[in-house]
Amino acid sequence: MNLEGVQPNAVTFVAVVGALSELGPGLQTVLRGRAVHARAAASGFASQTVLQNALISMYSRCHCLEEARRVFDNIQDRSRVSWTSIISAYAQHERGDESLKMFLVMNLDGMQPDEMTLSALCAACCQLEDRGRGLAVGRGVHTRIRVAGHDQNPVVGTALVCMYARCGCLLEAAAVFNKLTPKDVVSWNAMLTATVEAGEAEEALRLHQRMRAEGVMPDAATFAVVVAACSALKDEATSRAVHTEVAARGLDGHPVSGTALVCMYAKCGRLDDATTVFERMQRHSVLAVAAWNSILAALAKHGHGATAVEFFRVMTMAYVQPDGITITVMLHACSHSGLLATGLDYFLSMLHDFGLAPTAEHYACLIDLLGRAGVGAEAEEVIRGMPFAPDNVAWKTLLASCQTSKDAGRGSRAAMQLIRMDPLLHDSSYVLLSNILPV
Repeated sequence: MNLEGVQPNAVTFVAVVGALSELGPGLQTVLRGRAVHARAAASGFASQTVLQNALISMYSRCHCLEEARRVFDNIQDRSRVSWTSIISAYAQHERGDESLKMFLVMNLDGMQPDEMTLSALCAACCQLEDRGRGLAVGRGVHTRIRVAGHDQNPVVGTALVCMYARCGCLLEAAAVFNKLTPKDVVSWNAMLTATVEAGEAEEALRLHQRMRAEGVMPDAATFAVVVAACSALKDEATSRAVHTEVAARGLDGHPVSGTALVCMYAKCGRLDDATTVFERMQRHSVLAVAAWNSILAALAKHGHGATAVEFFRVMTMAYVQPDGITITVMLHACSHSGLLATGLDYFLSMLHDFGLAPTAEHYACLIDLLGRAGVGAEAEEVIRGMPFAPDNVAWKTLLASCQTSKDAGRGSRAAMQLIRMDPLLHDSSYVLLSNILPV
């Protein structure tokens, strides 16, 4: 279009921004989005509300929440979609307080919510730090939904199911679910997920049977939850039966259900089956990082660090960007396989190659890596040089490594730090220290 000299209009920019939103987060997406935004502004279209709404969604999906808010603040004529977009953006980023505040301002502005706004509010309620307050606000939102006549809307009903479940009220979630007519596959998946997360794996399997009896066709997400239930029960016969059903529907190569199968087989100690499922996924799909993380974690858990390193190499050659979970898994794999140099390379590559800021968990893995390799002095130096205050996990990790190396001096220093942080020294820490000190 550009090469042929055709100038874009507002509709063009909205379509391009929507396409960028579908690409998901990533540096290239952000840079392209900013370039499109700048060109729209230069062309005089950036002040059109429909384009601004699309920009809010795009920046939100790219984890650029501040930019999304700046776009919203510049909207002169805010529509219901504008308000819903920013409320949803905050909810998607687990910032429920801000989401609810924006809803209050929306009310003061005289704008009434629709079913999409109310669905976003349901998500916001269960993100509040005070669960009791979140539940109370959520029940208020539920009342408003009922009064507005949206309680039979599958999207809103599913949001309510998720809200009550995340607030620890499985019975209320089930009550909302049972009143939904009709129930679509998304609603069933929400209830199944809520049941599994509540620790009711057997009930989840019964719910799956009920779903089938009511003629609702399960999708890959359904099977992912059902497989998770089987994994929790460690029921090999049921696991095999579910895998057979997944394969019969042609979904064993799907990244969502396939990843769940990899995790299930890894948990059961059946690494060969996990690898077979993963390789089938590779043949059928371009895999996202979550699928790679599942097989890397399986290999790391069962002591196949060198194989995990090779899989990681293949992953990066396929241009799959590692995330923080990937690095945690690889550090764990290297730590338990004695691959000190490789593990150090992974840690250093986080920021330099992948743009990932190390978290406290990554530092704990690095300390464990160094400690298991017998270089306790370097492990202690890492703790003292961390860019934030070390937590008790860091010191406890060092203390555990001192037990292996019988380093009484360093172990005592680690124990003293733990005592300062928590005067009621945990029994496990006391046992570790007693195993180091001479009798």
